[in-house]
Amino acid sequence: MATSSEKSAGGVLILNGTLPKIKSENLDRLAAYLVQGDKVIGKAPIGSDGKFQMAVNRSALTGKSNL
Repeated sequence: MATSSEKSAGGVLILNGTLPKIKSENLDRLAAYLVQGDKVIGKAPIGSDGKFQMAVNRSALTGKSNL
């Protein structure tokens, strides 16, 4: 599940999430991605507790998808 919080009014959105039930041997090869169409607009590694956090530029979220 991912949640978000605003860092600044016009700038960056912080996304926080947790991937439950991830086996520790899989953590090194996993990451969380935020995509829009075929464009990756955010990427974050998964921590040992299954949590991730990524900062996304708010302007990247306002573009239209090509799909």
